[in-house]
Amino acid sequence: MSQKIDITQFIGKKYGMLSITEDMGWPKRDRMVIAICDCGSKKAYHFNNIITGKTKSCGCFNIKRAIETNTTHGLHDHRLYSVHRNMINRCYNPNVRHYKYYGGRGITVCDEWRYNFLSFYNWAIENGYQCDLKIERKNNDRGYEPDNCTWATDAEECRNKRSNIFIEFNGKRMCVADWSSELGVSRPSLYQRVEAGWSAEKILTTPQKVRRVGRLA
Repeated sequence: MSQKIDITQFIGKKYGMLSITEDMGWPKRDRMVIAICDCGSKKAYHFNNIITGKTKSCGCFNIKRAIETNTTHGLHDHRLYSVHRNMINRCYNPNVRHYKYYGGRGITVCDEWRYNFLSFYNWAIENGYQCDLKIERKNNDRGYEPDNCTWATDAEECRNKRSNIFIEFNGKRMCVADWSSELGVSRPSLYQRVEAGWSAEKILTTPQKVRRVGRLA
């Protein structure tokens, strides 16, 4: 039983694609360890699952195998194939640039899409995909799944970003970009007012200063 095993003898050893780096003891019912996968992912695993071969990777092996299986569809040069691959990387590969905004905060891809490109492809074609649109999650706190995704233009996607600043005034709530378009006040000016701590009323009702230019001779 793992309860009687000295885990230190397993530190640094590799099982499948996982290398054990740390003993966590018994935080729950089973013996847990920290292991790092060949892809760079580092997290907790059940010790027995690793040494018995039940768990061979962080899950990236299954993703790779699914992708290799799906290459028989002849669509690996299609733009949706790249969209699918990038979507998975954002959620499961800590080495990609934007992982912290997706997988790093718990965003996942549903199994129906994660392990089956054709399922994702068929959904996309049947739900408004066009080559100039990007996949967007309706609720940014939920993952990539059929009922939470749509296709959007760059402008629409930008408006739905978590980093957007929204201002509510007189019962209307819009992001800075939309207020800028409606009021004719530049976005930089509105952002400066927000950062200065102005009230919503002052931000939106203060006229933008007009720069004076020298008179022509």
